[in-house]
Amino acid sequence: MQEESKQRRQILIVEDNPGDVELVEEWLGRPSGVDVEVVHAATLKEALSHLARGRFDGVLLDLNLPDSSGVASLKQVTARFPHVPLVVYAGAPHGVAWRDAAHGASVMDVVGKNGRASLEIPGSVEAMIQLSALRQEPDPLLGLLEDTIEAVLVAGHDGEVFFVNDAACSLLGQTREQLLGHNLGFSVAPGRSTELEILNAREPVRVELRVAACGWRDGPASIALINRKPVGTEAKHAEDAA
Repeated sequence: MQEESKQRRQILIVEDNPGDVELVEEWLGRPSGVDVEVVHAATLKEALSHLARGRFDGVLLDLNLPDSSGVASLKQVTARFPHVPLVVYAGAPHGVAWRDAAHGASVMDVVGKNGRASLEIPGSVEAMIQLSALRQEPDPLLGLLEDTIEAVLVAGHDGEVFFVNDAACSLLGQTREQLLGHNLGFSVAPGRSTELEILNAREPVRVELRVAACGWRDGPASIALINRKPVGTEAKHAEDAA
């Protein structure tokens, strides 16, 4: 009974080099390795799609992918899925700018593509699995934010976008990739309603932002519900925070 109820863990490998994927699977499959199911994504877009559809105990991320590279790859994953443990698996992991981006995010380890990787990867994956078992990811809340017809956006107090749903992307006329990790260009102040005009990809749009304080990635943030204002409604530009 105990064996049947045991849930097998699942790890997402984001890597465009099939040879590196085979090596990681070989290391994890050794008798001294970790019993996990491995799912492979060759691009960042494919990885984000996998993470949105299923629950993973960890992500092994190569930063240089066909559709994204460096800090951009890291930020997009940690912004949308901050509760999923992540290990960076990169060709040159030392002395580069993206290490600053990893600090304080859900990045647990940085493993170089070198002779020690075969020893370090299994231990890093095991650590991700242990953390995932202790951490309760708020799936119902994130699912609600994703599925609601309301345009929802979560941003830091400096305007950096942490989360955005499809409705908000449509209203703002931009993709998730264009918004996540980037600055909005206007302040999102909690505790008040603000009307302003936004220039999206098609035309100027008048919107109302209803903003409340929230927590995100263990830090302060603001969540905004964005409603399109009827044509002809007077709008004022948001004042910069004092």
